[in-house]
Amino acid sequence: MELHRLHQPPSPPCLNFLTVTL
Repeated sequence: MELHRLHQPPSPPCLNFLTVTL
């Protein structure tokens, strides 16, 4: 979950939420 966030650049809360769910 956190790895996905690191791979992707800073994104809005919406995208962040999606990454967390994944």
